[in-house]
Amino acid sequence: MSAARWPLFVAPLVGLVYYFAMWNAFQTAIGDVVFDTSDLNIRPDAAPTTWASHWIYRILAEATAVTFGSFIAAGMSRERATISGLIGGFGIALWWSGYLTLVGFAHSLLKSSDIFEPWYQYLIGGCAGVAAPIVGYAIGDKVSEVSIGKPTGFAGIPRAHFLWLWVPTYWYSAAMIPSLLNIYLNGIVQWRPPWTIMGLYVIPLTCFGYPLLGGLSLLSGEAGTGRPILRQILGVIVLVAGWGLAAAIHYGIISLASRF
Repeated sequence: MSAARWPLFVAPLVGLVYYFAMWNAFQTAIGDVVFDTSDLNIRPDAAPTTWASHWIYRILAEATAVTFGSFIAAGMSRERATISGLIGGFGIALWWSGYLTLVGFAHSLLKSSDIFEPWYQYLIGGCAGVAAPIVGYAIGDKVSEVSIGKPTGFAGIPRAHFLWLWVPTYWYSAAMIPSLLNIYLNGIVQWRPPWTIMGLYVIPLTCFGYPLLGGLSLLSGEAGTGRPILRQILGVIVLVAGWGLAAAIHYGIISLASRF
């Protein structure tokens, strides 16, 4: 039986949506990772927040978001993952082409630097757009192996779930990125006591990691027993309610740690 073709048509939108989910998670988390945010445009009466001079952080964000968006786009087509990843990457590239064209047009009219990012931030975004189709094509084979090993869906997860999974992608990523990057960039910093490191980094990752992995395991059939539909419903509940519980625990830990 021939492979379904509909995933190829939705791949550009899927790649772009998941790219933005991850991209915005990095943008949300930047204040928790970059300690000097004085050059960020965060005034309430100003234009939306920009990346400003934090180009290394932006490169990391773009690389992660492009790879993730292309990965999900490729996974939507089990048998044609390579071409689906390529098409998904073209969706990201098309968006950047349109956006940079509008920015160039607006800049030629307004001539005001207050509402524009530094030029190298647009260069980074443009490079991400060029790289997206290449990345999508390159990871297609690996994604196909992940999906073909399961009887249905993307890695066992029914593909219909990806119509809404971009929402928990953003919220879980925004919650976990600061801890992951702070551990990577700063290590176990000597001026913080061990219990503070545990409270600010390790425990939050554990709180959010458990419902994330548990929910995805239920959706993919790796965990749980009984009727598949009940397992799917339970997976959704774990992802949604688990994030809320983890956020409450995280807030309590931060509030407690701030007193010492």
